[in-house]
Amino acid sequence: MGSEASLLSPLKYRFVLLFALCFCALVVVLILPSASLLLAMAAVVYSLLLIFKREELSRLKHMTAVAFAFILLGVLPLLFGRTAGDDNAWLSWYGWGVTADTFHMALLVGSRCLAAFGVLLTLMAFFPIYMMASEMRRMGIPSLFVDLFELIYRYIYVLSETAEHIRTAQIARLGYASWKTRLHHSAQLVGQTLVLAYDEADKMYNGLLSRGYDEDASKDKEKRDTRGTSLLPQTDQPILQLKDICYGYDKSKEVLKNFNLSIPAGQRLAILGKNGAGKSTLFLLLNGIFRPSAGSIRLSGLEVSSSAKDLSRLRKEVALVFQNSNYQLFTPSVQDEIAFGLRNIGLTGQALQARVEKQLRDFGLVEMRHTPPHKLSDGQKKWVAIAAVLATDPSVVIFDEPTSNLDCLYSRKVFRLMRQLSHEGKTVILCTHDMDLAYEWAERIVVLRKGEVLGDATPSEIFADTALLHETHLDTPRMLRCSLQSNTIPRPEDLPGSPQCYLPLFIHSGAVRALIVGGGRGAAAKASTLTACGLQTDVIATEVCPDIRRLSEENRISLYLRSFVPGDTQPYRLVVAATGDSRLDHAICREAADHSSLYAMLSDPDRSLFHFAATGQRAGIEIAVHSRYRLPELSAGLRDKVLTSLPISLDDRLEELGLLRAEWIRSKSQDEALARSLRLAYENKVKSFIDSITL
Repeated sequence: MGSEASLLSPLKYRFVLLFALCFCALVVVLILPSASLLLAMAAVVYSLLLIFKREELSRLKHMTAVAFAFILLGVLPLLFGRTAGDDNAWLSWYGWGVTADTFHMALLVGSRCLAAFGVLLTLMAFFPIYMMASEMRRMGIPSLFVDLFELIYRYIYVLSETAEHIRTAQIARLGYASWKTRLHHSAQLVGQTLVLAYDEADKMYNGLLSRGYDEDASKDKEKRDTRGTSLLPQTDQPILQLKDICYGYDKSKEVLKNFNLSIPAGQRLAILGKNGAGKSTLFLLLNGIFRPSAGSIRLSGLEVSSSAKDLSRLRKEVALVFQNSNYQLFTPSVQDEIAFGLRNIGLTGQALQARVEKQLRDFGLVEMRHTPPHKLSDGQKKWVAIAAVLATDPSVVIFDEPTSNLDCLYSRKVFRLMRQLSHEGKTVILCTHDMDLAYEWAERIVVLRKGEVLGDATPSEIFADTALLHETHLDTPRMLRCSLQSNTIPRPEDLPGSPQCYLPLFIHSGAVRALIVGGGRGAAAKASTLTACGLQTDVIATEVCPDIRRLSEENRISLYLRSFVPGDTQPYRLVVAATGDSRLDHAICREAADHSSLYAMLSDPDRSLFHFAATGQRAGIEIAVHSRYRLPELSAGLRDKVLTSLPISLDDRLEELGLLRAEWIRSKSQDEALARSLRLAYENKVKSFIDSITL
């Protein structure tokens, strides 16, 4: 650590020196009154860049071209002024034109912008943008200035990406085909980019607010009171409660009217509904970005007012992950994204650095810590946005379309993370158009239409209501359709309860593959039983007991040291849920049922499709004993008593009985008298064999 600091120190000194020089140069640029001197200064700056940064010439040319285009567009209006009665006008059209004064003004402003941009470009060329922001904070430059610097830097790339998308769409539809159309299409590009930029700016500001940004620096003391621990009181109240909420974007149209919703702590809730149903508006209300025109929002029983302190408390505990990650990523590097929310809750110094490092490690972002967000893929952007939002350790996490535009890899990572958050006791809320995701993940679904709740029930109940699905234009999950078509076995919650009897079967072990999820002693006992019967058995667990470890070392089971992932049950015909977590066990068994697999869970035997019997064999006799009263020790004792009562040398007698029975079966179609004789002989021998055994 010391050597790294010693290596960085000269770099920091260089930065401070260059920053001071650039600052002085900017002051000179702002006060120089001569366009010729400004152009000369700009020529010197760009020449130095050309000499010392030749290897980055392509990137610098692109950045300079974009800047020059905007500067040109900015100074063009200055070229024109009123020329009525002015004989010195260079060009004139209908009272407007170019004069010497307007030309010199446009030249002065343009050259000043060129020189200023060159100075800033020099600073950016020699030092990464993340280092500039970090060092400016260390130098004591006001936080508001640094935040604006980071936001403007990010916004430049948002503008660039927006313009590039529009231009690509134009070209795909035969745009820019001729010189005549290029001017028209370029004007369309600039106009639409500016229109979209205005809309993007508003959404990026919402992203700032969602992560604890506060324009009023005087609130710092209040915010520092929130660091480190949860603000929520210990209470049995719902963690979030909305009562009679009204909200509308204008007075003539309310998106939510008299809206009521109560969300218990730790719940997995999916919000469904078509576009315009009010889902995103609801999420922005829950995060405090929007304020209701009527009604109240309570957080763990405490009403949230419109005061800055209450809104800060709400955003600390209720985190929102936007559908479009660009609206939440606005700093120069991944590391700064993680630190942004932590600074807003008052962390500084070593405490801040430790939390940032932990979050980078936990989300596998160490190697891209200095990468600018605009250089990431969509999946990486989403992952960084989630990591940044979760850095403040919220109690409630809201995902707006969490898997939208993600590939399979990042969809699985996000899905796994949502399950992990739920297991940690956090309340997780999502809205999605993926019915399979909602059906498989949620324990409660709320269906919205035009700001009203039309359905509020379990996934099974919601998707069984065909009238509701038709009215709200929701599809039946593919998994459920397959289940209905194949008449699959019921889920645990659909079982009628304890059966009157169990069906005893002996199944060929080579035709069955078993999965056990869990690594405790109960899981070890079931694994021993299955492997003793010759079943191929896999075990998935994050931690295992010594017995499981021993079975793995003896190659009797295949052990996977990881968390359960949705889809793990699919290749298996027998699934045993033994995690010790009743909620997770039920989720595992629900998935097994949807895949037409038999399942058992140790945490809820009455909701299991099969039970384990005490089994054993001796000399060709296989014994299975089961007690309906959950007395495994009694079953094992009866099995042992029966097995020990059997004579050791049974093979010859059993083989003789087998041959005699086979001969009797063959003779039935040939000689009835012989068949009767053989049957009598066989039955007598069986009776004699049974009478010779005493328990």
